[in-house]
Amino acid sequence: MDIYITLAVEDSLSEAVARKILYQSDKNYHVTNCLGLKGSGYLKAKINSFNKAAKELPFLVLTDQDYGCPYDKIKEWLNYKAHSNLIFRISDSCNGNRIMGYG
Repeated sequence: MDIYITLAVEDSLSEAVARKILYQSDKNYHVTNCLGLKGSGYLKAKINSFNKAAKELPFLVLTDQDYGCPYDKIKEWLNYKAHSNLIFRISDSCNGNRIMGYG
């Protein structure tokens, strides 16, 4: 089954990583749009809008961990129940380039 998804990313490197994540999935994702490319401040300001839009179309939001704990960032950005179609991932280069997330 085809799954159409929108990306929301910080920059072109994040976009490439997000596309790679989807490509390596066992699901058949098709990217319909890529939003952002304006840094993490834009993503943080829009995360609630992405969550609301995820009711209609799945979203993959990818940001990086500039400092602190990824779990704290998830709690800070998503201080409410996220929609099941919102996939929120954080690249944590401080801890071995792992991708951590919610959803």
